Amino acid sequence: MKVTMIAREYPPYVYGGAGVHLRYLSQELSKIMEVEVRCFGDQEVPGQTLSARGYRMPPEFEKKTHKFNPALGTFATNLNMMLDSFDSDIVHTHTWYASFAGFLAKTLYQVPLVATCHSLEPLRPWKVDQLGNGYHLSTWIEDLVIRNADRVVGVSRLMKQDVLKFFPVRPERVAVIHNGIDPDKWKHTPISDELKKTWGIQDDYILFVGRPTKQKGMEYLIEARERIDPGVQIVMGAVGADTREYEEMLEKRIAGRKGFLWIHKLLKEEEYIQLYSSAKVFVCPSIYEPFGIINLEAMACRTPVVATAVGGIQEVVVPEQTGILIPPANPQAIADAVNRLLQDRQTAKRFGEAGRRRVEERFSWAYIARQTKKMYQELLAGRRKAVLVPDLPGDALLQRYGFDSGTFQTLREDLKAGRRGEGKNVVPGEFAHPDAGAFRDVAKLKKTERTRLAKLGREAMAAGKLGVAIVNGGMATRFGGKVKGIVEVFDGKSFLQLKLEQVARAAKRAKARLPVLIMNSFATEAETTRYLERHDYFGVPREDVFLFSQFIFPRLRPDGSVFTPHPERPHERYYGPGHGDFVYALRQSGALREFLERGGEHLWYSNVDNLGATPDETLFGLHLEAGAEMSVELAQKLPGDKGGAPARVDGRLQLVEGFGFPKDFDADRIPVFNTATYIFQAAALDREFELPWYATEKQVGDGKVVQFERLTGDLSRFLSTNWMVVEREERFFPVKTPQDLEAQRAALKKRLSK
Repeated sequence: MKVTMIAREYPPYVYGGAGVHLRYLSQELSKIMEVEVRCFGDQEVPGQTLSARGYRMPPEFEKKTHKFNPALGTFATNLNMMLDSFDSDIVHTHTWYASFAGFLAKTLYQVPLVATCHSLEPLRPWKVDQLGNGYHLSTWIEDLVIRNADRVVGVSRLMKQDVLKFFPVRPERVAVIHNGIDPDKWKHTPISDELKKTWGIQDDYILFVGRPTKQKGMEYLIEARERIDPGVQIVMGAVGADTREYEEMLEKRIAGRKGFLWIHKLLKEEEYIQLYSSAKVFVCPSIYEPFGIINLEAMACRTPVVATAVGGIQEVVVPEQTGILIPPANPQAIADAVNRLLQDRQTAKRFGEAGRRRVEERFSWAYIARQTKKMYQELLAGRRKAVLVPDLPGDALLQRYGFDSGTFQTLREDLKAGRRGEGKNVVPGEFAHPDAGAFRDVAKLKKTERTRLAKLGREAMAAGKLGVAIVNGGMATRFGGKVKGIVEVFDGKSFLQLKLEQVARAAKRAKARLPVLIMNSFATEAETTRYLERHDYFGVPREDVFLFSQFIFPRLRPDGSVFTPHPERPHERYYGPGHGDFVYALRQSGALREFLERGGEHLWYSNVDNLGATPDETLFGLHLEAGAEMSVELAQKLPGDKGGAPARVDGRLQLVEGFGFPKDFDADRIPVFNTATYIFQAAALDREFELPWYATEKQVGDGKVVQFERLTGDLSRFLSTNWMVVEREERFFPVKTPQDLEAQRAALKKRLSK
């Protein structure tokens, strides 16, 4: 696998965090795959796994002083980059300066496009001072590449929120992969006498490093000078201003004030490490900062940080553990925090040590390179070889929702040949009834056991190890064709609202944050997203909600021909091919990787219409204690119950759907059935599975159709499984029809209003 990285900055021409990011990411990534870098400049670095080439702005642009030259020259340089041959599997751009070339590579060579956002132009309107109306060109090309990228990478969760706020992209297309640092290189290294002498650096100093731009907030640090211990020097390593005018404004503010040292030169990396290491405090006064790699650099050098609580800084600096977070544009807050750490050296040392540990655990470039390669693999796995389906009308929906034409045609040919159909879904193998002791009956747990398990589950929740997965891909055709999740259950509350309120209550009880991963479909995505945004996610923090969508298949007639819907119901042509899409869409969307990156370890899975399947501390504790990769909630079977149940197939206990049992096997003897509520070890889902396909017949309009579906429960064929029998009246409230809802409305209201 090979990637072409495109960016403005690359060594030796690095001016900001994006250039630092690319330098280290390309180095680490080249240890596990092939990397080519195309950048601005005159670099020529040959290599087998890492090569780099710089591209100069065409002479006719370099010579002119036209005010639009920076923007136009950027586009011209991007065109130059695309004149060379291209043989990579992925193109990956960094900042708007590289967006045009990335868009061209995707269009011309039909490769997946990844765009990392280190900042966003709509949040930097002051750049009009630098580019004039050329700023509107930079915002346009950034918009174009984000709309068309196969994956947009935000360097922080807040950056992801900003992308979703300003650009019309699906949430699952936006991944979060943090910036990083090389902890072997960036470590505490006391400042040398030579460096101190060269620049006139005192023994006691606080440090700022960054470009002199409005977003970095340098003027607030300058204004705070009068309120900071006068015996402490303020050292500013600031070079690479967006405009000379802004730099001159800062120089005028410093003029005549004592205690400032401005280093107007790009230093060597080892010199910056020394500066960070011997600073008493590092200050980051930014008013906008998508990530802020400078804070990582300081923490790696064991220096306590005072930083503004904006953007991605809040994901790096842990308040009162690795530093102090303050409001932006507040000189007094800067001074108060700095003075506190200058006076309390024990706390400052503790913050510095904790900062170093955090860098080693969460922000090494080796870890970030692995995450990046994994994202590439997800994208390439999703680009299945297309097969022409001649009688299927072209439709952008198919591409948008990952239509696998090759698999579809194979299944279709099997249907035509009689190898698939309603009578062909029996699971092969030797069947046997489960042993009496195969299941753990929760109702029989002793009180002391319940208390112990609940404590185990609650502590794991509080530690951020649990997430909640909700399957929301269905249309409520029996309820008038609405999105099932937003159908009213009682008192104006929908299924989805009640599920999210349950999550919020469980999180509050456990003093935890419970991320929610919602799988939609082509039919539910848009309306569900609008509904959640309109209601502010019903108490779940927006940054804790991951939305992704399952795939799409066309419906067929029983004879294998493509189903043609009524002209007034064109949406009936397609469907989501079963809840078994969950494990595939979860990985391919990047939602699983992001959940794991945040420290999540377990996922509680349920259908949106089962309002009994709430996160439960005791059941979670039981799952943890079992140590299984999958826990299944079973309920006692009553007369008339149909559906899946556990059975031994070739000696292995696994879930079997009702149509999967052989005719000569008495499934009614199995005393329990599957509620389709599971708890998974999230890491166990991070691999390829070959789930079986089933052909089912449905009534759509006036005729029958055939749908191919996969089932999530079939993961029990592959994962070590723990079986829990839950109290049916407490945990299983499925609502499939309006009649079900009417019959259960009062009970649901009573149960869910506790």
